[in-house]
Amino acid sequence: MLLEVIKFLDIKPNGLYIDATFGMGGHTKEILKFLNSNGRIFIFDKDIDSINIAYYLYNKDKRVFIYNGSFENIEKILFNYCISSKVDGILVDLGISYLQLNSKDRGFSFNKNSSLDMRMNINQNYTAYNFINESSLEKIKSVLYNFYDEKFINIFIKKISIIREQRQILDNNDLLNIIYNINYKGTYINNPGTKIFQAIRMYVNNEFILLNDFLYNAFNVLKVGGRIVIISFNSIEDKIIKDFVKKYNRSILYNSSIFSIKLVAKYIRPNIDEINSNISSRSAIMRVLEKTL
Repeated sequence: MLLEVIKFLDIKPNGLYIDATFGMGGHTKEILKFLNSNGRIFIFDKDIDSINIAYYLYNKDKRVFIYNGSFENIEKILFNYCISSKVDGILVDLGISYLQLNSKDRGFSFNKNSSLDMRMNINQNYTAYNFINESSLEKIKSVLYNFYDEKFINIFIKKISIIREQRQILDNNDLLNIIYNINYKGTYINNPGTKIFQAIRMYVNNEFILLNDFLYNAFNVLKVGGRIVIISFNSIEDKIIKDFVKKYNRSILYNSSIFSIKLVAKYIRPNIDEINSNISSRSAIMRVLEKTL
């Protein structure tokens, strides 16, 4: 949805923009086309591989600032970089990058066997392996609850329990064998591993809490009329965004600042051509929020 991102950011040539999830840099590349020499873009990414790409591409571009870390503390990070200007627009793409998905070592894909990792920040200690092998069965069940049919969760948990009594669950293939040995009887059109892998990844990386924190802090650095374009990939992410809009679509006090927001675009989906060229985009939902006070 690159065209839609650019359209709704409504880029000003001398504006300040944030790509809070750089990935492989496709969005940043397009935004830079609209910025003049006075425009600036601040890149965030937890993944050092993405940050290395950013440095390779833009280390000599004075319009670009690069930060290796998570986006939730956006206000503090801008302050540390001595950026006092309010921001014209922020982009957040909550999906996994192509780089992560196709890495044979990172564990994000069930199409390539690898260790049970799923960390977006490789300096983090906690991995999917820790979650699957060391969490209580009740904890695993609660993490999967909003992603997975309850009937199948119980079967999955039972199989996990039996195997953990004998040995550890070692890698992606080991986990997938458990998932695929459940009799779904045609319930899932897509791969039944998708939702489980997604739930584990989001828990390992603490993504729900970080998204909530980000939304509050992002609006505090946004200027009046500035926009946040946010692309989510599952119902829980989308619910966090909708609940934020519902709760704060009026003037509120936050961190000694008063702001209000409105929803500019509430449900934009990729077209069929984009889905055909990038199957992982099929569940993407774009929402656009604007600061009005």
